[in-house]
This record gives sequence, structure tokens and C-alpha cells, in this order.
Amino acid sequence: MFLAFYSKKHPMRIVFLFIFSFLISGISFAQNNAQNTFLKIGKQTVSQEEFERIYNKNNSLSTAEKQSVEEYLQMFINFKLKVEAAVDAGYDTLSSFKNELNGYRDQLAKSYLTDNSTVDALILEAYERMHTEVNASHIMIALKAEAPPQDTLAAWKKIIDIRNRILAGESFEKLAVELSEDPSAKSNKGNLGYFTSFQMVYPFETAAFNNKIGDISMPVSTRFGYHILKTNDKRPARGEVHVAHIMCIVPQGSPDSLWIKADKKINSLYSKLKEGADFAKTAQESSEDVGSSKNGGELPWFGTGRMVPEFEQAAFKLQNPGDYSAPVKTSYGWHLIKLLEKRSIPEFETVKSDLKNKITRDERAEAGSTSFVNKIKAAYGFTENKELLNQFYVSENNTTIAKTPAEKSKKQTVDPKTKKTISLSAENATKKILNLNIDDNTARKVLFSFANTNYTVAGFKDYLKTIVPWDSAKSAENYINDAYQQYTKKTLLAFENSQLESKYADFKNLIQEYHDGILLFNLSDSLIWSKASKDTAGLEAFYGAQKNQYMWPERLEASVVTCKTMDLAQKAIKNVKKIKTREKIQNQLVSLACDTIVGLDCISLEYNRFSRGENPAIDSIAWEKGITKPFTKNGKIQFVVIYNKLAPMPKSLDESRGLIIADYQTYLDNQWVSQLRKKYPIFIDSEILNQLKNKYAGKN
Repeated sequence: MFLAFYSKKHPMRIVFLFIFSFLISGISFAQNNAQNTFLKIGKQTVSQEEFERIYNKNNSLSTAEKQSVEEYLQMFINFKLKVEAAVDAGYDTLSSFKNELNGYRDQLAKSYLTDNSTVDALILEAYERMHTEVNASHIMIALKAEAPPQDTLAAWKKIIDIRNRILAGESFEKLAVELSEDPSAKSNKGNLGYFTSFQMVYPFETAAFNNKIGDISMPVSTRFGYHILKTNDKRPARGEVHVAHIMCIVPQGSPDSLWIKADKKINSLYSKLKEGADFAKTAQESSEDVGSSKNGGELPWFGTGRMVPEFEQAAFKLQNPGDYSAPVKTSYGWHLIKLLEKRSIPEFETVKSDLKNKITRDERAEAGSTSFVNKIKAAYGFTENKELLNQFYVSENNTTIAKTPAEKSKKQTVDPKTKKTISLSAENATKKILNLNIDDNTARKVLFSFANTNYTVAGFKDYLKTIVPWDSAKSAENYINDAYQQYTKKTLLAFENSQLESKYADFKNLIQEYHDGILLFNLSDSLIWSKASKDTAGLEAFYGAQKNQYMWPERLEASVVTCKTMDLAQKAIKNVKKIKTREKIQNQLVSLACDTIVGLDCISLEYNRFSRGENPAIDSIAWEKGITKPFTKNGKIQFVVIYNKLAPMPKSLDESRGLIIADYQTYLDNQWVSQLRKKYPIFIDSEILNQLKNKYAGKN
């Protein structure tokens, strides 16, 4: 995990963290465990238990070469010395370091701040639902999430009244057309077709799956409003299909003449396919779906509910890869559909990670969060005084009563005092408005408490200043209640977040891993990696002292000439003999040997200083200056022009810069470690070391 996080942001860290992440996993910086001290490195103390646990963990990694206790111990000490140096240099106090570490901590904390058992149950539920497809109809009464209580009640009464009428015998479909506030109901009579998990909002999906076939559900609340559902059918899931199609588009609202024209074209293409025409080529040439035609009509994999019903039904009806349909009419035009592949529902482990990701982006995520908050409320003894919330909203008149019969016949009148037009009502209604004028006495009162800490009304008032201001379209009561729920949740989660290191050893160790890894990278980059690249004088001096270690082997300076025919090769050899220099051979040979009838690609030349093993033609000839006879190698007609045979020689700095920089980094690192071993005291309990060596002897 450590490596994966870094590889995206800091490519240079990949190798470094592969080397060191196994060392630091589980290490607690500057720990004190005097119970069984094995190591003291600078200010750091490491117990036998800690070292042994880390050693066992890292020696079990299949990708790591197993090491003896002594080998591992020396690497471990080097690592701890570097971390100590980074702390002493103040790298852990830099804001850039703190921001980076906090970013990683925030990512890690997410998995600890949810109810994982609830999430696991939701993953399993989603997977089980993937095996079933439900056909359901609905009637919807629209309602905004921020609607005031009176609007919510009115919507509830409407949907209940509709349900009662259906139960009394009226047609669901007829009432859907007449009363549903889902615009599609006018054409589909409320029928949404078949769907499976993640294709509807979660509360709606749950109601559809839980409802028995033919039953009318109780009202279901979603972010769109209230719904009643009728479950029409349930069937085993059909999996997914991969198809290609050829399409003749007919725009929405087109006259019959365009449909007839498209009908003739699609049937003409269908006849060509039956006569043996290639489907993909026909799609490229004739399909009007620009997005897929260039790929031979190929569409992405899809399952139930992803395409219009007519297209979906025809695609799933095809049985064998290669089968194609007769013309299929949809609201978008005409199609010919070819089956490429079919696949069933994948195994659970294959899709588990994908399902978890979907849940984090779905309304289901709230279930895991809510369950977790309820658990920590119970664990920390959460208590509250919600009556104090009443101080945050007050009631005032919202309408004026119509007093006289004449006024009652009117919808509006003019207020004689304010001269403003006002609404008239036969009842005296009130509206609750936001009140932030909380007196000091109330502000000091405890709104809720947990973990021996009190949170006052004043704290909640301050929180209200940080969130989206109240919109009078939403009732003040709803606004305050929603804000209170957010405030208590954020407060509880923030407290729990602050306890993670003390509650979970794995979390503490992993954060320490990030802490030490970032420190070590930053200091190593400054003292080794960047220095090796930027220290021109130091790099040249290092190269000068080591250049005989960077040698070219014996090489042949030559041009390998490849010709289309043997006659061309003979002609090219004659021309090479006339040309005096290598540069002219490279520049003039093609024009001299080739004519316009054969074409200028009749000859190709490859010039290089070849080592053995780099080119089959070079390996097959004697390394002697001159021009070889033409020969055939790997089906190619070739000859070689040999200019010089080069003795072994040192590579220049530029020719081996990457390798020299890497070696210079190693040199600087070794020097640094040597200095650190002199600077910081190192204590090893020899008795414990001997015990560990005996314990793990022969296991590596």
C-alpha cells in the first residue's frame, strides 16, 4: 500500500520505498519498551518483541529475499539511523511534511470510521441482488428534500390516497398516467422495465426487491419524493452481452417518410449480410452511429436496464457468438445486432472490490456511516438535550385572516398599514423562522456530551456560521435539525479519528510507516539523490576515479545494408567501393543504387558501433575491415561495410551517465551511513541477538 500511494505522486520514490517499506512496517519511532530492550539507536529504543515481529513479517514476504537475523539487523540499524538524522534536522517540523503525512492519514482513517460489518453486509446484499432482475412499476409524488413539514404531509396524504384507490380496485396503470409526477409515466404507464442492483436509488431498489410479485408497497421515500411500487415480475439475471450493431438513425419526431427510407436501407444491409458481407466492414461503411462505426459497430458490454427494451431484448435473444438479428426498430431508428460474447454473473471475489467502490459512491454508504456513529455513541455514553434546539427557531404569522365575506372571496388584499399586497386565508397559519439571537445563559447550556466532554449550545451556534446559510424555502425547524445531525456526527467522528492511534495498533504502525518513509525520502533526496544528479563536480570526480569500471567491450564500427534483391546488393556494393567516406555512403548509396521504378525503399542502412550480440548480421561475419559479400540472414539480403574494429575502452560520462549517477548515489549513501554510525551510539544486546540467531538458524 505504501508503495502504491507514492508511485503516483513521486515516481522517484518507487525503488526507495520498495527497499525500505518492509523495514519500517510496524516501527514506532522513539518507542520506549524497557521490558526487553534489544536495540538502542540514538534516542530510539526497540524491544526484542518489536524487532522479532518486524523481522518475521518481512521475511515472510514472497517478493523479498529472505535474510538472516544479522543481515536484517544491519539494514534495520541503517534505516533507524537515517530516520534519527531526519528528525534531528527538523524535517518532521516542515509544513510540507505535515501536510503530506496528514493527507495519507486521512485516506487511511476512512476505513476505520465506518461500520465495516455493515459495509460487508451491503456488498453481499448487492452481489446477491445482481443475480435477480426485477420488473416494477411506480407512481411518484414529487417532493424536494428540503420541503417543509406541511408539504411533506401533503405529499404523504396524496400518495396514501392513490394507494388506497388501487387497493380498492382502480387500475395502477390508469392512475400512473393520470397522477404520477414522473414525466415518463405518461408513455410507460409507470412501468420501469427490468433492473437489478445499483440501477435505481437504493431505497427504491430495496422496496422493489423486497416486494412480492403483484403487491403494492407502502410509500417509499427517496430524494425525488414519495413512491408506491408494484412489483410485476422477478427473473434470474441474464448476465451481460457484448454486441456490435449497424444503425440507421431516425431522429425523434421524424415523419413516416424517413422511417420508410431507413427501413429500406436497413433491409438492404440485412440482405448483404445474408449474402456473406462482413458485419464489421459493413458497419464501418454504412452504420450511422458515428461513435461505434469506426470500431466495426462494437458497443461496450451491457446488462439489463442499460439499453432501450427493444434493443436489449433482441441482443439477449441471440444465442451464439456470430449470430445477428433481423432489423430491430427502436425509438432511435433501425438496428442490426451481432452477438460477440456473453458472460454470466462473475464470482464474488472478482467483483467484491468494484461493489465496495460503488457502495462508497451510493446512498448505501450512509448506512455504514450511520451505523458506525450509533456504535460510537453507545461506546462513549452519548447523551443529548434536543429541547434546546427549539431556541434556534421562533414562530410568527405567515398569513392574514380574511375577516369579511367580501374579503373571503378575494385571494389578496392590501395591508392598510404597510400598503403591501398580502395573501388572505381563512386560517391563522404560522411559520417557524431561524433565530440566532441566543442569550448567554442558553449558550452555556450543554446540548450533548460524550466521553466525559460537554458540547454547548454556543458550539452549535458557531457551527451554523460555517455551513450553507438558511434558505427560507426550507423550514427553520428542518434546517436546524439537519444541521444538528451533521454537527453531532462530525464531532463524534472527529473525536474517534483522534483516538485511532491509541485504539488500533495496526493503524498506529502504518501511520508510523508513512511518517518515517516520508522523512527518509526527503532527507535522502536532499543528501543523495538530487545531489548525485546536480553535483557536477562531484560526479565528474567520481567518474574520473572509477571510469575503468564503465568499459565498452570490443566493438565493430559498421553499416549493415539491407537490399530488396540480390541484384540490388551487388549493385550497391559496386557503388560503395566508389564512395570514399562513411558519411557519403550513408547519404548517397540509396540514390546511386535505386531507381524510380524500384522505389527509394529498395535499400536501408543501419550504422552503429556494434557489440557482439546486438545484431545477427554483425555476429555472423568476420570482424575485418572492408566490405563483405552479400548474404541472406533471417530472410533478409544483406552485406556489411566495416570501417573499424574498436578495442575495449572506457565509456564517456555522457554514455553511461545513468549508471554512474546510480553508483555515485550508492557511494554517497555508504559515506552517509558511515558518518551516522559514528555520530549516533548503537547498543545491541548480544545475549538476545544470540538467542534470535539460534532461533532462526536454518529458517532462511
